[in-house]
Amino acid sequence: MATGRVMLITGCSSGFGQAAALHCARAGERVFASVRDLAHGAGLLALAGAEGLALGLGGLGLADAASC
Repeated sequence: MATGRVMLITGCSSGFGQAAALHCARAGERVFASVRDLAHGAGLLALAGAEGLALGLGGLGLADAASC
């Protein structure tokens, strides 16, 4: 059940981060998924788009001051 919150989930290019982002979005939550390299998040964004999920993608790398 959706709560109306927006969730920020990091490490979404693969593994647990990606699984968590998809799980929450499929549960009806609005998800902002972050990855260090936007190219690595293309698969997640494509999946979310195909399913009509409320999921946004952004780059967030702590070593890259421009992304913070």
